Amino acid sequence: MTTETFQARPTPAPASAGAPGVLAPSPLYDAAWMIRLIGSVTGEAEEVVLARMRREFWWPGSSVSEDLARRGLERYAWGEGLIRFYGETDAFMYELAVWNRNWLKRLLRGSVVAYVTRQSLRLGRPLRVLSIGDGLGFDCLELSRAGHDVTYYALPGESETFARRRFAESGV
Repeated sequence: MTTETFQARPTPAPASAGAPGVLAPSPLYDAAWMIRLIGSVTGEAEEVVLARMRREFWWPGSSVSEDLARRGLERYAWGEGLIRFYGETDAFMYELAVWNRNWLKRLLRGSVVAYVTRQSLRLGRPLRVLSIGDGLGFDCLELSRAGHDVTYYALPGESETFARRRFAESGV
């Protein structure tokens, strides 16, 4: 499998990101950028990140499942172990990176942004949006690019670190 297999097909950026049909710069559309960004958060070499991304692409959810098993934690069982897991694991970053590049997630994100923007137009002002659990922050960035005032909230951990780096890179 090559890097190109992992790359998502570009979709047009929201109108607020520039001229119609122009792509908003994003690791969603650039696998090398996504790999570098994940490596900057995890400290892993790009080759390791690429291998983990490929595995997650072909076996969705494998990163989280394997890390839970390695720690002896039961899936979907709330408790202190799971709380620690959220703060310590980098597995969600891989799972979310693949999911956020998926065509269905991009469609869902676009639909949410379009709905919120319609409501904004109806009210005649940008909306204040509280985003809870956006993980890598891509939904927040799109809502912000559409002109809304967005507050990101996620559990502390490497996914949150990734999102905050994206926000800093994009000037949000």
